[in-house]
Amino acid sequence: MLIALLALTVLTGFGCATAPQNPQQAVFAAKSNYAVALAVAVAYKKLPTCAPAAPPLCSKPDVVATLQKVDTASSALLDAAENTVRTQGAGANAQTAIKAAEQAVSAFATITAALAVK
Repeated sequence: MLIALLALTVLTGFGCATAPQNPQQAVFAAKSNYAVALAVAVAYKKLPTCAPAAPPLCSKPDVVATLQKVDTASSALLDAAENTVRTQGAGANAQTAIKAAEQAVSAFATITAALAVK
């Protein structure tokens, strides 16, 4: 139930966002979306590990490993984007860094939104 509720939060959170007006706002929006996806991933990881005698709500180790990899990549790209937009004259580099961070966060959010009670 918790995972389903958090997944719903992820989906509705993306729909309510307003368009960023500058590169700094774009990074802030991506970080906000990342925080929502991370909350879902952490809640999933805290569930007992799936096993024959596990409760119905459980986490699969391979899914947790995937979440950790995508989390690491998203976090690194967000940090790089934030550093880039703070650099004077970054121009096109800022847009490239923001796009990479947004794509990584989108992948993370997509994975966490797919977590459901089976």
